[in-house]
Amino acid sequence: HTGLMPVKNLFVMPPKPLFKVSLSNGVSVTVTPAQKLKVFNKDGTYGWKKAKNLTDNDWVALKTVYPDNLKQMRLSDYDQRRMYLNRNIAYILGLLVSDGWITRDYGKAKHRRLGFCSNELSVAQRVVDCFKEEFGHEPTKTFTEYTVKLKNGEIKKNKIFRIRINRKDINDFLVNELNIPEDFKAATKFIPNKILSSPSEVIFAFISGLMDGDGSVAKRAASIIYASVSEKLINQLQILAQHLGIFSQKYVHKSFDRTSTINVNGIKRKIKGNHPSYFL
Repeated sequence: HTGLMPVKNLFVMPPKPLFKVSLSNGVSVTVTPAQKLKVFNKDGTYGWKKAKNLTDNDWVALKTVYPDNLKQMRLSDYDQRRMYLNRNIAYILGLLVSDGWITRDYGKAKHRRLGFCSNELSVAQRVVDCFKEEFGHEPTKTFTEYTVKLKNGEIKKNKIFRIRINRKDINDFLVNELNIPEDFKAATKFIPNKILSSPSEVIFAFISGLMDGDGSVAKRAASIIYASVSEKLINQLQILAQHLGIFSQKYVHKSFDRTSTINVNGIKRKIKGNHPSYFL
């Protein structure tokens, strides 16, 4: 069967032992021992095998189909206008998940406020344009100059651009509509459910925001890399990309001795990693 079908019955099963099936690319699934998975046989045919009978020599088939008839998710009204989770809001959210933050420092009541940063002016300007187009608000860009000492001893000058959303109604709208929790920090970030239920063009806009934050391109390997200290985010992104026909390999770097030195306004600061890093 292909396509979307309505759920007709729901069965609640008693507790059973569970198996975690992990593939070499980092994808994993937790199932009951009798759950059958589709495998690719040595003779070029497909078959089904119970999870409890799988071995390291088996090749498990992965599904890469994504529905092409999904509509943009309807959000609450803002300023008496209908709002949808479109490409602009998806890009904003992607950059927020990657290189953004939420603080409780806005006004006397300490409301939640969204912030973004990037060392690329074009990225900062795109965020401003998205807010202007969707909410009629043009946030202010600020920047700080700093220097970084590279491993080869070279001193590199750079700028970091920051954007803060100084509108309580906009902050509240995005926080509430996208169910952003209080502990929205680097190690606990995730892809909101409304993104996972969006059409592919909205998902690609979200991924664009992610990549503009913590993505990079490895020229020698001719590959795109995304990094995060949130394993949940990496796992979600890997499955989401897989359904869109993009395959990836998950890597983990558990060393905590990574340090770098930056000079901000004449003050030297050392940055040390406190969490393992996950890569796609």
